[in-house]
Amino acid sequence: MLKRINFTSKFALTLLAAGALVMGGWRYQQYKNQRAVLAEENSIKTQIASLEQKNQQLSDSLTFLNSSSFKDQVARGQLNLKKQGEIVFGFTSAANPQPNAPSQPDKPNYEKWLQYFFDK
Repeated sequence: MLKRINFTSKFALTLLAAGALVMGGWRYQQYKNQRAVLAEENSIKTQIASLEQKNQQLSDSLTFLNSSSFKDQVARGQLNLKKQGEIVFGFTSAANPQPNAPSQPDKPNYEKWLQYFFDK
């Protein structure tokens, strides 16, 4: 015959409490693991968004670098090329000395002061 378990006995209550604690501990471990997985998932989603944005920027840069306007700009600016039939004018800046202007050697500062006050 089967014995009936008496749930009012101290042994049975202790056994049930221990089982509940073990199962609660397992559930807590699952909860911690689930939170860690969700945090990692959010981190990966953020990385994906950042990399997609960077990929889009690189794609836009590549499109610009392959465009004819950029190639034309590089050819004119760095290689000094011109289009066929185009006339190029060159200008010198006013800061450059004129070739036929006499150049004076630079005097020391004290001589300039002496000349300013005593020689007119």
